[in-house]
Amino acid sequence: MKSKILLVMLVLISLLAAGCNEEEKYNTAKNEYQQMREEISRLELTTGEDRKLVNGKWTESTLAINEEALKKHDELVPKMDAKIAEMEKYAAAKTELNNDFARIKEDYRQHAGEWASRVKQAEQKVAKSKVKHQSYAEEAQEREQKMRDAAASK
Repeated sequence: MKSKILLVMLVLISLLAAGCNEEEKYNTAKNEYQQMREEISRLELTTGEDRKLVNGKWTESTLAINEEALKKHDELVPKMDAKIAEMEKYAAAKTELNNDFARIKEDYRQHAGEWASRVKQAEQKVAKSKVKHQSYAEEAQEREQKMRDAAASK
């Protein structure tokens, strides 16, 4: 009888230890995911400088899309996908983790949309920086020349 009680206690202890191990593995995967997510959020999508008005003239734009940031993002996404799958496995095994996992999964889903929006905004910013800006003096000279041309043609 004592051996049966001892056996039952050993089984319960091993189940309890296995359950704690699942949570520990989940938390480890979550921490790794959060580090990658933080790294992606810090990626700068543009490099260089936009045009500036200096002494009445516009400087040249050196603004460009940061290809290294896009590459780094593309490298991290599969790793993040793997961590999401790993966390899902642990969350399914331990129901207390489901709510936390649902929040993380929603954050990851939102990240995809935010990233696409950030890339589009960066591309628009670079395109806008390439548009030729004129100084106020140049604009005034052009208007005067057009007015002279119009007056001469009459």
